[in-house]
Order: sequence, then C-alpha cells, then structure tokens
Amino acid sequence: MPARLLNVMLGVWLFVSAFAWPHTSASRANTGAASVAIVLVSLASMAAPGVRYANALLGAWMVASPFLIVDNDATLWNNGLVGLAVFIGAFCRPLVPRRREAPAH
Repeated sequence: MPARLLNVMLGVWLFVSAFAWPHTSASRANTGAASVAIVLVSLASMAAPGVRYANALLGAWMVASPFLIVDNDATLWNNGLVGLAVFIGAFCRPLVPRRREAPAH
C-alpha cells in the first residue's frame, strides 16, 4: 500500500507541475491526462493489486513522452523522473502479511 500512496502523491505532483511552469499545450494536456490516470490507477490498485501494472505503462509513457512531445528541460526532467518513480512503484509488491499454515500431523 505505501507504493500505491506514493504513486498517488506522484500523480498529484505531476498534475500540479503541468501548471507550475510554461508548457506547450500538447505537453500540458499529456502531463495532465497522464497524472489523472496515474492517480486513478493507483487508487484502483489498492482494491485490485493486479491493476498496478497499468501504472508501469503510464510511468514508461511519462519517461518517453517528453522526448516525443518537445517542450523544455524542466518538463523533460520532471516527467522523466516522476515517470521512472511511478514505473518502479508499480512493481513493488503490496505489503501483505503471509499466512502461516498449520503444521501437518
């Protein structure tokens, strides 16, 4: 769950960053849409852990998109680093205590 909460916070930051400095309209739309998707997928993955892999795709897209949608260096670094963190967070397993099986007699 901590990785899901971190991805929610990263998604919120990504949304804020879309308006924090000048972006092209395409870059702002891309960053805004991806950030909302990251937050929604992170929240959904708290109930259905398998959904977290969709955030891996979104994180990979955020790493690649600044190179495809030419903008500025701040956006390139911000989106790239946040995307990398979301990607890594998607592969963190939920912290669920293991059930001990009763010894066989």
